Amino acid sequence: MGGMARLFKAEDYFNCPPWIESEKWNDYRLKYSAASKGNESLLQVDLELADNCNYRCLECPISDDLISRKINKLTDEDIDLILKSSAENGALALKLNYINEPLLDIKRILNTAKKAHDYGFVDIYFTTNGSLLTYKNSIKLIESKLISRIQVSIDAFTKDTYDKIRRGGDFEKVKKHIQDFIELRKTYNTLFPKIRVSFLTLPENKHESKLFYDYWNELVDAVALQSSVMKPNSKREDDTKSYKKLRTSFCPNPFRQLVVRADKSVLPCCSFWGDQMRLGMIEDDDSLGHLFKSKKMNEIRETFKNKDKKLKTYCEQCLSSCDPTTDD
Repeated sequence: MGGMARLFKAEDYFNCPPWIESEKWNDYRLKYSAASKGNESLLQVDLELADNCNYRCLECPISDDLISRKINKLTDEDIDLILKSSAENGALALKLNYINEPLLDIKRILNTAKKAHDYGFVDIYFTTNGSLLTYKNSIKLIESKLISRIQVSIDAFTKDTYDKIRRGGDFEKVKKHIQDFIELRKTYNTLFPKIRVSFLTLPENKHESKLFYDYWNELVDAVALQSSVMKPNSKREDDTKSYKKLRTSFCPNPFRQLVVRADKSVLPCCSFWGDQMRLGMIEDDDSLGHLFKSKKMNEIRETFKNKDKKLKTYCEQCLSSCDPTTDD
């Protein structure tokens, strides 16, 4: 989960979908921008419907014990409570995953998106590894007129590098899925859902970042080059002197969003490290609003607003786990 990202062609990528009133969309983007600069407001909720995945990616904690552990899954009642509470607290954006693969259950994704739309969410999107962005699923996503954008994590320009990082995936299949999706949009005469591809910089792939950008920039709606955040139990070394710049960076996530995991725990951000700072659990309609305004959340925000304050340990470890050789 890269916290430091350069997004190319961002202006067009965040255009208003045709099924949303432009006034509502513009109001949402203004609020989101203000929250990202420290004017705290619960604008987004990341919702993990089930904590499962079909990949075993190199730097993803969900891969560590996926075979042996029980898969958590939110009930329909849980989802409805979370969406209702989110909307009542002002949320307008819904990301339909955390670190799981959402397209393992596209029916549930679309049902949840429809509920969110009915509750007033204007920006509904998700991140995927692209393995299940098949022709059939692409048609469902396009025809739904619910999904604003789809972010596909690739992290490689060559098959050899892809196989090292995104273990369990098929590089050529994912590339074809994206290309087919773009062609399929043309047959529907639409620009939505928007497609973004992401490159999370790791020691194994950093030499391919420019090749990745040059290849995809003319094909998709946006390209994201992100500095990596290593998982908490990563074996890589942390050279604290090298990470000084990133340690002092401003993190916008605690000012604008919450993450709800499939076990109903609530996190302050979408980083891997957010799971180490659980705020509490979803218990009732008041949980999200209460947790967003909680003492723990305010303390996290204060450390980013006030440079004289020491970052929370996990915030510091998150920022210090970013690759210092990138400028993202």
